[in-house]
Amino acid sequence: MPYVCRSRFRVRYAETDQMGMVYYANYFVWM
Repeated sequence: MPYVCRSRFRVRYAETDQMGMVYYANYFVWM
């Protein structure tokens, strides 16, 4: 049985790009 881990994060406006998606470089902040 595979292990499943789910997390929910509230993304701040400053961490998004112009389209409203999370900017990839900000993933390192959450790791």
